[in-house]
Amino acid sequence: MIVKKESWLFLMILLSAIFPSCKSKVEHHKNLIYFDQEHFRDLTEKEFEDYTSGRRKFKKEIIEKQNGDTLYITVDFPWDGCASMFGDLAYRKDSLILLYGLKEDVLCTEVIYYRLSYKVLNTAKTAYKLGFRYKEGKR
Repeated sequence: MIVKKESWLFLMILLSAIFPSCKSKVEHHKNLIYFDQEHFRDLTEKEFEDYTSGRRKFKKEIIEKQNGDTLYITVDFPWDGCASMFGDLAYRKDSLILLYGLKEDVLCTEVIYYRLSYKVLNTAKTAYKLGFRYKEGKR
């Protein structure tokens, strides 16, 4: 059976429309220039005991620095040691909410301090109230 090139081309276009690429584009806020996570430090034995018993709530530490049109923000906080996270942003009135979430449902019993780094386009150099929240859903 002989098939013309035009037929193959039509078939390939049709199949690519029906079955889009397996790689899905990750959507995040347009002002989020960059996000990264890194293992910052281990919990001390005392911190771990307090954390697992619920005796003490651990505060997150948020540090911000404006440099030119970019706002650099880091957040240090304890979380599951096997976590692979994504970052995003949300704006609410005069607040900038730093969002984070899990890329996959892989968890372990280890708890470590993470440092999340956000680079945010802030050409107006607005002094936002900063918030930090978990975002449901996977990327």
